[in-house]
Amino acid sequence: FVNDGTDLVTATIGGNDVEFVEIATHCVTQFNCQKRDGRGSDKFTKLNSGTSLTLPEYVDLRLAIIAAQLPPTYLRIKESSGHNSTVAIAGYPELFQVKPSVFCGTRSIITKKERVYLGEAAQRFDSLLTAATGRAGVFYSPVLQDFSPHLPCGDGEVWLNGVSKGGLKDSRKLHPTDAGYKAYADIINGDLAGWIKDPPRGLKPTGLPFNPKPTAALDKPASLRSVRAEAAPEVSDDDDEWVDEGAD
Repeated sequence: FVNDGTDLVTATIGGNDVEFVEIATHCVTQFNCQKRDGRGSDKFTKLNSGTSLTLPEYVDLRLAIIAAQLPPTYLRIKESSGHNSTVAIAGYPELFQVKPSVFCGTRSIITKKERVYLGEAAQRFDSLLTAATGRAGVFYSPVLQDFSPHLPCGDGEVWLNGVSKGGLKDSRKLHPTDAGYKAYADIINGDLAGWIKDPPRGLKPTGLPFNPKPTAALDKPASLRSVRAEAAPEVSDDDDEWVDEGAD
């Protein structure tokens, strides 16, 4: 709950909208989920138009839609506080370590190529978040580097719950462990201390930094039809599955 008395907002936004859990679950249960050409891969979903998409095509589509929706979402958070709050958006980690040479886990099968693909998708999402927070004029706290040694399939303390065939319905999968949530707090607090020490636009009477200046004016975002066409050219304009919810 944010109002004009809120002085600090921290949040993660977008991971569920990209549907990373569903995407990773698909890679657990299917082989070669990262394939684009249909050879050795299955179709991930079918749109209302009847067009079938592979998982990489669907990821492209989801990222394009989220790219249009996130900046105005951040702006609404600022507006809800009367522009009085410092807003810090935290990023998302990759989902698995690539280190094991072929397969990962005993109850799940995630190949190295699939883990590389999922990692690249997470890095694309991180770049998208960097751009979106810049456009909206809010702080961004990335976590990719800090979480990297602590992902499923690695040897260190795990900060992210994994996925297995025996536990696909577990709501905790690919969400932080207790140690992961603490790591998130430590990362944001460390970044906040840095922003206070060297504020981009000075400090408020509360001692918190003013939000950074937006890198670009936020006009009404491109329609999702144009975004969709760029992300997945074979999707026809007759498809109305994607609804522009809250992106104005």
